Amino acid sequence: MLRRLKATGIDPSVFVVAHATAAFVLGILQTAAILLAAELLFGLHLDVPVLFVLLALGYLVFLAMGLAIAGWIRDAQRATAVAQSVAFPMIFVGLLSAALPPGVAAVAGYLPVSYVTEGIQRLGEGAQLGAVAPDVAWLAGWAAVLLVGAGRVFRWD
Repeated sequence: MLRRLKATGIDPSVFVVAHATAAFVLGILQTAAILLAAELLFGLHLDVPVLFVLLALGYLVFLAMGLAIAGWIRDAQRATAVAQSVAFPMIFVGLLSAALPPGVAAVAGYLPVSYVTEGIQRLGEGAQLGAVAPDVAWLAGWAAVLLVGAGRVFRWD
């Protein structure tokens, strides 16, 4: 199928962005449904629009990371293993950064999962958009860098 798409002359980065957009829209719809259900069923008292933006950017970062790894590693089975080898330790370290030694915690603070968890914690404490704006900005930067990287490493074969 990729050979047929390649014959159309579409630029690889455009293909990656289109694929990411389709997956992102589906993920956003699922996230919106979950947040709506949480608000209706459980009376969620968070700033839901800001939480939605934070979660959407977090989703986009990990989607872009997966696309970059899939473009870099040719074999699908190895790409899955590499993606899991990157994502799981990052999530583990990012979620437990407060319990890590100061040097490791400082580095872990720049991982995308740290911005998602810190933003959600702040929103849980009653914060508004201004308090999570740095987290949103960092996630947007991560997403942009990873999407550009995914577009550059994508190959048609």
